[in-house]
Amino acid sequence: MKRAVSPLAAMFIGGLIYVLWRSDNLLVSHWFAMLGAGRLVATLRAAAAPYAHSFPPWVYYSLPQALWLYSGLRAFHLIWGGSHPRALNLWSSTFAAFAFGSELGQRLGLVPGRFDWLDLGLLIAAFLAASFSNFGIITISGRSSDETSLLARSRGILHRAVNARYFGIWQWRRQNR
Repeated sequence: MKRAVSPLAAMFIGGLIYVLWRSDNLLVSHWFAMLGAGRLVATLRAAAAPYAHSFPPWVYYSLPQALWLYSGLRAFHLIWGGSHPRALNLWSSTFAAFAFGSELGQRLGLVPGRFDWLDLGLLIAAFLAASFSNFGIITISGRSSDETSLLARSRGILHRAVNARYFGIWQWRRQNR
């Protein structure tokens, strides 16, 4: 369950930013209205309105998509990472292609919206953070649970090399006294 915290938190925060501070003309607002949650969303938006300018604009306009990309890639890894590498690669690649494709499609005029280099940069950062986290290179909650990870292997190799060097020097000094 601990491993699911970061993708769930990223999805929740990205959704919360969208619901509270983005335009109410977006498709997600219509979805909430169809689900009967329109009044609740309106109340939450009214309560959050005083904080609408508390963050830089990129938090409202660029961060949600990056958080969703991170969340999706982490979730796919948690679902299929250990047992179904083909499914993991298929879903992760498709999800990342949609995320990057929508932004690049805006640049080419194929997708409605405004292309922004910052959006693309945050998508790259989210992709890298999810990839590093998925393969144990970085961890959100402290230590990697996957002892076969790249970081764990490199730490083990480095640890053995340092110990061998210091042990060898200690042995040499002891013999040459």
